[in-house]
This record gives sequence, C-alpha cells and structure tokens, in this order.
Amino acid sequence: MAESAVALANRVVREKAHEDNKNMGTTLVMAVVVVMTYTLPMWATAALSYLAFQLRQITHDQSLVQSLVDKGQITPEQAATNPNRNMLIQAVGCTGRRKR
Repeated sequence: MAESAVALANRVVREKAHEDNKNMGTTLVMAVVVVMTYTLPMWATAALSYLAFQLRQITHDQSLVQSLVDKGQITPEQAATNPNRNMLIQAVGCTGRRKR
C-alpha cells in the first residue's frame, strides 16, 4: 500500500509540474503508528517521534545542505542560513537534474 501511495504522489506532482511548465518536486514523510509511538510529519523532510513525553528526530533530510553537514563540511548553524538549504537531492515528482 505504501508503494502505491508513493507512486501516486509522484505522478500527481509530475503532472502538476507539467501543467505549470515548471521543474518542481516535494519531500515525502510517511508514518507508521506502532503501539504508543506516534510519528508526525514536520516542516520539510523531518519527522519526530513522540515517546515517553519526548520528541526526537527519526528521519534525515535529503537536502544538499544536510549532506554537507553530514560530511562535516559545514556546521548545522551554517546550514540554517545557507542559500542552498532548500535544494533537495531526493524528492517526489522530480525526473532528473535541476535546470538552472
């Protein structure tokens, strides 16, 4: 079921991009609820888990800037103001490289 939902989301975004003649995509956060752990979609590509009255991030952003943070090339503080912070490296609806 999850696979067909992702395929549908991808198709809808691609169709909208084609209609508007734009190169666009979006992020996807899926949640699975198990016992008393509730997963909630947040901001861009992060999801937080609420367990024992504590929130913790359980997903990882698929962005260019996050990859730079992961490689130690920039700090999280620098990432927050980086001009490329919204550039995705994996997204729903995208067909290839971004055109400039």
